Amino acid sequence: MVNSSDLPLVSVVIPVYNRDRYLATAIESVLIQTYSNFELIIWDDGSSDRSLEIANRYAQKDSRIRVIAAAAVVVVASRVALVVVVVASAAAVVLAAMAASASVVLAASVVAAVAAAAAV
Repeated sequence: MVNSSDLPLVSVVIPVYNRDRYLATAIESVLIQTYSNFELIIWDDGSSDRSLEIANRYAQKDSRIRVIAAAAVVVVASRVALVVVVVASAAAVVLAAMAASASVVLAASVVAAVAAAAAV
């Protein structure tokens, strides 16, 4: 049998914004997988429901789960221009998470999110 530490680490990122009805099911679907060498990163983007509470509860039970409570990307529209403002503390959290896990998946998700926000 292969030891899980011999397998490559896989990063799974679940972005969340006000999805408390579905979050537990999504987390459970990751936890029941047979591949065990993974980290689950739950990125809460300023939810006003119980999403962050649910994510934190799971993180307390399983050390493979990390929760990032990020400030939302704020999109401000005006007559002149569309301005995308990313709160600096959220960017610092992203960079710290990427450095801590050396996660290509997380880096790709962040790049995609920034590109999508800039395209708006």
